Amino acid sequence: MPWCPKCKMEYKESVTICPDCGVELVKELVEDKILLPVADLEEEEAANRLVEFLASEQLDSTIEYSKDTNSFLVNVPQEQIERAKKCVHAFFQVEQETKVKSNSNEVLEALEAAKKEMENTSSSPYIKRAEKSKDLKSSAITFISFSIIGIIFVALNIAGVFSYLNNLLSYLVIGGMFLAFLWIGISSFRMSKKAAEEALEEEAVTKRLTDWLKENVTPELLDSFSDPSLSGEINFMRQMEGIKEQITQIFGEMDDSYLDLIVEEFYNETFETK
Repeated sequence: MPWCPKCKMEYKESVTICPDCGVELVKELVEDKILLPVADLEEEEAANRLVEFLASEQLDSTIEYSKDTNSFLVNVPQEQIERAKKCVHAFFQVEQETKVKSNSNEVLEALEAAKKEMENTSSSPYIKRAEKSKDLKSSAITFISFSIIGIIFVALNIAGVFSYLNNLLSYLVIGGMFLAFLWIGISSFRMSKKAAEEALEEEAVTKRLTDWLKENVTPELLDSFSDPSLSGEINFMRQMEGIKEQITQIFGEMDDSYLDLIVEEFYNETFETK
C-alpha cells in the first residue's frame, strides 16, 4: 500500500497523490534518522567545505540555516557523532592555521594532510598503564599455562604414553607452536612489568593534573570558553579543548587521548553529577 512521505498516511493502491499534502505517494516509508549538530559556522562556504571533508571520511551530513543565530548548522546522524567530532576538530585546526578561506584548493590540501595525520592517530580510547599491565599479566599467565600443558603433551607422546603424535615432523611443528606460546607469555610478563612501572609515573602525573583541574576549572572558566549562540554539544567541545590547551601550556605536550580521558573524567565527576 502507498504512503504519504509527509503526513505518513496510508492509501489504497489506486491513489498516487496525497489529497491533503499534494505530494506523490511512495511504496514504503523510510524512517527518519536522528540528526545532531556537530558544527555551527557563520559562512556557508566553510559549511560546504566541512560537509565535503566529512563525506571523504564516509560520514553523512547536512547543512541547515538557523535564523536564530544567522549561521549554518552542520548535522550528522546520531550514530556517527563521535567520529564526526574528531573530523570537525581536525577541520577547525586547519581553518585556523591556514586563514585562507577564499583559497579552497589550499584548504582542501591542508585537510588531506590533517586527514592523513588523523588516520595515523589511534582512534581507540586511552588505556591506563595500570589496566594495560593487568591485561598483559593475564595474557602472559594464559599463554604460559597453555604452553606448559602443550609441551607436556608433546613429551608424553614422545615417551609413548600417548600416540596422537607419531612422527618427527608432528613433534617439531606442535612442539614449536607451544614453544612460541611460551615465548609470547614470557614477553607479555616483561611488558606487564614495564607497564606497571610506567603506571606509577602515570598515576603521579594524573594526580598533578587532577589537583590542578580541581583548583582552576570553575563554572566561570567553562563559561569563558562557551558561546551562548552555539549548541550545548558545540560548547562542550569548546570547553574540553579550552581546558586541554591550558593544561598543555602549563604541563607541556601530552598524549591527546590521555588528556581526553582525564579531562572528561574530571568534568563528568565535577559538573555532570551536580
